[in-house]
Amino acid sequence: MLGASASLLEGLDRSAGRTAVGAVAGAVFVAPAFRVVADRQELHLGTPARKAAGWSVFSSLPQPLLAVPAFLFVEHFSALLPAALGFAAGAMVGRELLPDAWNQRPHRAVVAHTAIAFVLMLALQLRLAA
Repeated sequence: MLGASASLLEGLDRSAGRTAVGAVAGAVFVAPAFRVVADRQELHLGTPARKAAGWSVFSSLPQPLLAVPAFLFVEHFSALLPAALGFAAGAMVGRELLPDAWNQRPHRAVVAHTAIAFVLMLALQLRLAA
């Protein structure tokens, strides 16, 4: 059961993660999928290689069940790509990069580098829009 559920999540991840809304879908589905996959792979430790390979292939068979519907869903909402990518980038910066930088570097340096990055990205956006 664990292998089948991980395989379904991998199918969803592989199809949605490479298209428009994949950035948002990734925030919801990819992290749990990788955790389940890691747990599943740990179960194969200590098993003979041939048997582990067989179970690995067998447990990956359900992947296409969610891959096609996820791809069709994402293609239907492809107009949301800019907002989805912006949301994903903001989530990564706000939940991972800035807290880590704040805890590991001087606060003035973090603020300065964040401001510089913001100005550079804004300039790039304005340049590309022109």
